[in-house]
Amino acid sequence: MNAGVEIEIKLAVTDRDDAARRLVEAGAEMVEARSFEDNWLFDHPDGRLKERRVMVRLRKGSGRARLTLKEPTGEESAYKVRREVETAVDDGEAVRALLEAIGLHVAYRYQKYRATYRAGDLLVTLDEVPIGTYIELEGSPDAIDRFAARLGFSRDHYINVSYRQLQRLKMQESGQHEEPVVMIFAGGSRR
Repeated sequence: MNAGVEIEIKLAVTDRDDAARRLVEAGAEMVEARSFEDNWLFDHPDGRLKERRVMVRLRKGSGRARLTLKEPTGEESAYKVRREVETAVDDGEAVRALLEAIGLHVAYRYQKYRATYRAGDLLVTLDEVPIGTYIELEGSPDAIDRFAARLGFSRDHYINVSYRQLQRLKMQESGQHEEPVVMIFAGGSRR
């Protein structure tokens, strides 16, 4: 089990291959090749977890599953700061059935392709989601700032919201105002 405080930001990029090259040039080392992930966020039918900005996520990918709880720390900044408890689970389907049996339901599902890198103490991921490609930097604020600058980004470029919130913003820009419940690749699974 892993518990602690997660500090991260996202950076929007337009070209996955160019971003991967830039990460390596800036000193990041790949630790896990690009792989597919499927994520389910659970909530009560009345949405009380989302209302409190609490996330319960089951993630499956690369032959493993992880259950994660994230909640706000109360700290507002240029960074996304959340308390996080995460653990590997042997059987993702059994965990999903357990969550549903206690009254939670899948409130949102999203997919992504992720490559994982390390740059010192910084966890760096390159995520491809149906709405775009993003670099995530997770670590101390100083390490995030230094590495983002090496990539040519400033704090003005920092995104400190979830993929669901980004999807909601993109939907609103196109005149859609409903709450997103799914963000998956065409065909409903891997592309």
